[in-house]
Amino acid sequence: MIRLADPAEASLVREVMRAAFAESSALANPSSALRETDADVRRAMESGGAILLFHEHEAVGSARFVLDPTTLTFSRLAVLPSTRGQGRGAAMIAWLEDFATAKGCTEIRAEARSQQPDNRPYYLALGYEIVGYSGRYGIPDIRTHLRKRLTG
Repeated sequence: MIRLADPAEASLVREVMRAAFAESSALANPSSALRETDADVRRAMESGGAILLFHEHEAVGSARFVLDPTTLTFSRLAVLPSTRGQGRGAAMIAWLEDFATAKGCTEIRAEARSQQPDNRPYYLALGYEIVGYSGRYGIPDIRTHLRKRLTG
């Protein structure tokens, strides 16, 4: 089951995200998601929203988004490592695409870490196109910006 997260669930959204991103702590440039507090996640949710994915009543996935009149942009797509490889990330993306379409959006955008692991092939396989990059940690393309046009 996938549903919108209530603002009161910011700590659950953060817990799932941190558990999913924990493996990046061993990298030279760990994800900034690991430094986010409950308050950071709550503020991000207040400026957009978040979704939670449940399997057998346990939260196993989350993502955050910002919605404007024509575009939904999501980030921090997270699936617990023990539940990966079963289509859960793709299901969350499909849910967000349907939600965006229902809200009248014509485009959905994603931000994904480009390295460690390289997420670009995953998004490209789902019909997204790369529209740009942004840097961090002195790496010019550590974040890839992607989009997909939505058909109503």
